[in-house]
Amino acid sequence: MDGLLHVDELVSQWLAAGWDKWQAFVCLTFLDRLRARGRTADLPWRLAASSLTPLELSFISAAYKPVKTCLSQVNVSLTIESDPEPTMKLQYANGDRLRLADIDRLLEALENITETAHVFDFGELVQNLIDMCRRAVVRARPTLFNHSDLSAIQIKRVIGFGEDWSAPFDIAFQVGQHGGNQLDYPDANEYTAAQRAEAASRLQHARRIRSNHVHRCFRAIPHEIIHCLQSRYHHVDSNRFNWGSEHDASFVAGTLLRVGASWARQDDGGDGCFIAAGVLEAVLVEWLDEMVHLCPLELDDELEASYLAWRDSFGHTAPRELRGVQATLFKDRIAWEHSSNDPEILGSQLDALFKDRTGDLYQYPPPPGDALYRRATRCFKVDTQPCSSDEIDQWIVGFRSIHSLEQ
Repeated sequence: MDGLLHVDELVSQWLAAGWDKWQAFVCLTFLDRLRARGRTADLPWRLAASSLTPLELSFISAAYKPVKTCLSQVNVSLTIESDPEPTMKLQYANGDRLRLADIDRLLEALENITETAHVFDFGELVQNLIDMCRRAVVRARPTLFNHSDLSAIQIKRVIGFGEDWSAPFDIAFQVGQHGGNQLDYPDANEYTAAQRAEAASRLQHARRIRSNHVHRCFRAIPHEIIHCLQSRYHHVDSNRFNWGSEHDASFVAGTLLRVGASWARQDDGGDGCFIAAGVLEAVLVEWLDEMVHLCPLELDDELEASYLAWRDSFGHTAPRELRGVQATLFKDRIAWEHSSNDPEILGSQLDALFKDRTGDLYQYPPPPGDALYRRATRCFKVDTQPCSSDEIDQWIVGFRSIHSLEQ
């Protein structure tokens, strides 16, 4: 057979089937994994659990149903077999084999529909993430914060200067004026050609500007919320590039995202949450991918040493001036290295930043080690190791509690 429909026909079929944007968003991440690791000499396409990391297995558990539904709308079948080990299998619904070109067509069609303007409402997403972070901060440390601390925050879309030189600033998130009560966010639906080019230059998949911006929102808003709290606590950063306050906002951002999302899903009953199934897990998988891809390209030995000095001094030893991508990597990496799903760790991290701490950030010594939760010195290298047999066995038990393994 000639394989799948052509890309424009796939798009039409998805649109006619009433496609879901979040299912498509999650499916992009799944197909990327399949394409990178699932090709074998004997198709159909298979993705064995032993080739995946624990983070990717967690993603598979969360994303299985939305991905299965999304692909079924274009007559592609996703199943998981358990013998001899858990293996994801992708083929036509009639059992025929998919080719590499078919996977590429699926990816291109999904990119086309998710890159359509205004598929994602970024103002709504930003507001939902602010509300999530506000509730999580208060819940984690009610003795430090109350709802009024963050309830006054207003969002404003970045208009920008619209010039080539200003593009990096025009697509940046930042806490604006009014004492930390204004959060300025870029809207990828409204990017100019220069802003699109700047955004694309940072991506592994240059076409995915809008879907990548969803990832950016999830990662940036917890960081910016901490900046809002820094304004309320009158934190002062004497470094002209604000590396002390940037350290602090990054230090807790990863945990705030993970714990805040977990609580939001519990409070909103799972399916009623604005964070659809598989979305957070896709954000985490892509976040790790981006660091693994960019760190070797952007951080030489000197910058690696500078990063470690900044991190291990709790932000006191500022790095030299960095290019935009390098500065972003510093902040994203420290957020990842200190991220946890544990609400108690979120509380201790907030204590480290805000308990009896106001004014000049550099007057305070680093907090005690138990407040400096760190997953591993080289954690993203640890996180990219394939699962052990014990981890796969544990995953099977969890997966069976949610889904059923096809025989």
